[in-house]
Amino acid sequence: MNAPPRNNPVSIWRKQVIRRNAVTRAGTAIVFLTLALFVGAEARAITPPRADFNGDGKPDWVLTNPSTRQTAIWFMNDATLLSGAVGPTLPPNWLLLDAAQFDSPTTSADFFLVNTSTLQTAVWYMNGASFLHGALGPTLPAGWGPGVVQDFNGDGHPDLGLGQHHSDKTAVWYLNGTTLIGGAYGPNQPAGWKGVGAADFNGDGHPDLLWWNPTTRQTAIWYLNGVQFLSGVLGPTLPAGWAPVLVDDFNRDGKPDLVLWNQSTRQTAIWHLNNNVFVSGVLGPTLPAGWILVGPR
Repeated sequence: MNAPPRNNPVSIWRKQVIRRNAVTRAGTAIVFLTLALFVGAEARAITPPRADFNGDGKPDWVLTNPSTRQTAIWFMNDATLLSGAVGPTLPPNWLLLDAAQFDSPTTSADFFLVNTSTLQTAVWYMNGASFLHGALGPTLPAGWGPGVVQDFNGDGHPDLGLGQHHSDKTAVWYLNGTTLIGGAYGPNQPAGWKGVGAADFNGDGHPDLLWWNPTTRQTAIWYLNGVQFLSGVLGPTLPAGWAPVLVDDFNRDGKPDLVLWNQSTRQTAIWHLNNNVFVSGVLGPTLPAGWILVGPR
């Protein structure tokens, strides 16, 4: 994929003619405006994590055992495992797709599920690792599969990304809890690339898409405004044997990071990013045999 060049997020200031009797005041204003722009470009609001189950403001990891259908939550501090708790067991034919806060009566993140046979969706409202109650969501149309869960229209409610099987079409279903309130087509998926997650990588307040090419191990970011593609840029290439699983701000610096998993060794790691640039990496806990991290597939 030839990624379009990245746009500069900071506007270019053009020089203007200033009358002599306003030079002093204008010069002072320019100094303060430039300082404000510099601070705004460097500082970034730290958004709440999507999968915070214990209310400590830090993203946690959700695991599932495909054989037993058991779920579990690992309470994390960046790449450090603090503690774990067993969660509810999934019923047959239901897949735990992702976690987000779906207007739960608690501050805990919730489970988003899909039935692989009927294409029915559902939300399990959680209190930490404890199941409170569930609600059915919309049924996916035939030929479409669920993708990332993220607030694409900025209304404070998680939405659902969709992908059409055997084509490159994508779409977003706008949700209010489990109620479908609208939909829109998104940009076509590039051939050979898989969607990993959605987060605001360039700090413009809109979620962007992270892609991964399993053949070349290259990553890329598509900058979006809602469902509209703005531009794209290549990211770091993953080492052999590793695959991306989760996207969130794990070290709480206001910039999304990437969780990696090595299927052979079951080792995890976090790559801390600054937009599309690799900053540093740290090893995380090793997953127990039979368990996988929950994330878009």
